[in-house]
Amino acid sequence: MKNRIKKPLLIVERSCIARPLALFATLWLITFSALAQGNGADPAVISVDLVPAPLANVGSTFSIYFTIGNTGAGEIMGDSDAERMGFYVDLKKCIPNPANVSAVSGSILNSFDVTYDPILNRFNGRQKLGVKLPFATVRRFIASVVVTQASNFTAINDIGATCTIIPNSNSLGLNGYVGQPIEDDFAKIFTHTMYTTGAPLPVSLISFTAQAEKNQTVLVKWTTSWEKSNKGFIVERSKDLKSFETVGRIPEVAGTNSSTKAYQFVDQHPTRGTSYYRLKQVDLDGSTYTYKAVSVKVDG
Repeated sequence: MKNRIKKPLLIVERSCIARPLALFATLWLITFSALAQGNGADPAVISVDLVPAPLANVGSTFSIYFTIGNTGAGEIMGDSDAERMGFYVDLKKCIPNPANVSAVSGSILNSFDVTYDPILNRFNGRQKLGVKLPFATVRRFIASVVVTQASNFTAINDIGATCTIIPNSNSLGLNGYVGQPIEDDFAKIFTHTMYTTGAPLPVSLISFTAQAEKNQTVLVKWTTSWEKSNKGFIVERSKDLKSFETVGRIPEVAGTNSSTKAYQFVDQHPTRGTSYYRLKQVDLDGSTYTYKAVSVKVDG
């Protein structure tokens, strides 16, 4: 697996991030010494990535990647609470998109139960009971997130996340101290926004979807995490992504709102075949911001 740690404007720190071929070759060499320390397992975070970087501004969406698993010579059995490894991912200046655990994807879900704590802005992962993590087993954690606070080039530990490993008891060794290496139990990756001098976007859009319904209509839904000086929304439709027409308006909004808010609009007369919907936000001063379009196919 190739790490993207050489990207400009991207801060990456991790103590044990190795290329897969080098990792597998090294693991065989340490087998006997690892078995002398606990059960030879090594719960670890192995690689990190953040795409894209840098980011545009508040409301920008991006993805955070952590590769997590067992890099030791022994198994992590997962057959009891003491034999289950875990991890937690703390988000910085961003929130999940959407704002719950469904923002997480990847092979991590095959071996770990993942939850989201909105108070701590943290994902918690725990090895599934009864699911083993054999020697050299790794899983991919992917989180879709959205920027909530702008930053600058000189900021430290800015927009991004940290990942901390919680080892299972047996991997710590018999005395609780001798055992799995601790150098690979933590990783972090951060970036910043390119535009910080101008005013942030008046709306933080968490999600925007368009879905064809059985009654030949299209249901357009979107959710915001906060709004400031927002006058309303315009829903637009296109057949070619070049020419858009207005199909709906949502003028009655709160103006300023700091909590999650959901909206929907039904296009009663959509075009047949594939079409594209996009959202335009209108500020109180008349300025607008247009979000990326999504596609939908209506049969018939």
